[in-house]
Amino acid sequence: MNYYGQPLPENCELLHWSNKFITHLKTLEFAYEIGKEQLENYLDELLILRKRKLEILQSLKGYLQKYNLYNKIKLLLTVPGISYITATTLLTEIADIHRFKSTDRFASYIGLVPSTKSSGEKEKVIGLSVQFNRYLRQLLVEASWVAVRNDPALALSFTKYSEKMCKQKAIIKIARKLLNRIYHVLKNDKEYVCSVIA
Repeated sequence: MNYYGQPLPENCELLHWSNKFITHLKTLEFAYEIGKEQLENYLDELLILRKRKLEILQSLKGYLQKYNLYNKIKLLLTVPGISYITATTLLTEIADIHRFKSTDRFASYIGLVPSTKSSGEKEKVIGLSVQFNRYLRQLLVEASWVAVRNDPALALSFTKYSEKMCKQKAIIKIARKLLNRIYHVLKNDKEYVCSVIA
């Protein structure tokens, strides 16, 4: 990949958008002045967005501490696949885990239960529920892809599911398992401990 004839560096450490990589980009020389000018504009915009993101995260942390929710965040961070942003979103969307009497009701709220279509005595499963919290379902599915790389039990389950179905369907099943872990961590105020049994 090139930008105005500038190839990406061979050093893979520089390929991430780290401060080192940004410093490297600032040292590039271009045959045409417009190339350097455009790159500087992009980098300025990137730094502004990063600064704003940091301010928002610090503000969120302040609110979480003010309303005694920071301990819940720390508990959620023990669950594989759950990042700070995911944990914060979960808490703000859920509000109180105790309003869900079971993991089934929690899964239904998020949209990780199958919908059924009934006609007479027949009932057919037609896929995931169409009534769901789209933010949380999307977050949990994304978190599940991370979790299968970090939790041995979930990795084992994912491998088994993938033998029977496509990976997209398998990851939904993992999202449901991840949801169960989140539910128990919040309900019992206890850190999650990885095991080798799903």
